[in-house]
Amino acid sequence: MLDKRSAFVKLYHGDHATETVLLQGDSYEYEKNVTELVPFEGNHPEVLRKRISRKNWKFNCDISFQKRSLKDRVKNVVYKVFGKDLNYRNYKKV
Repeated sequence: MLDKRSAFVKLYHGDHATETVLLQGDSYEYEKNVTELVPFEGNHPEVLRKRISRKNWKFNCDISFQKRSLKDRVKNVVYKVFGKDLNYRNYKKV
């Protein structure tokens, strides 16, 4: 991902801006974008196991606190109580 970001910065800002822009942030803030997570307790396929072991992914997120919006919490309650899904769909099942 860092290579992709570096190429993007070089393309739009030139070589001189690459170092300053890349040093601004080197990690992704999951807490801002993750609303619901559950721990993965299954087994990955062999191909993915090799890839995951090669990568050094750091994930420090407190998944005990789920921060869903009021709108999403109300939708969930309506779905559980009445069985009515209030999410927008731009298609109809035939």
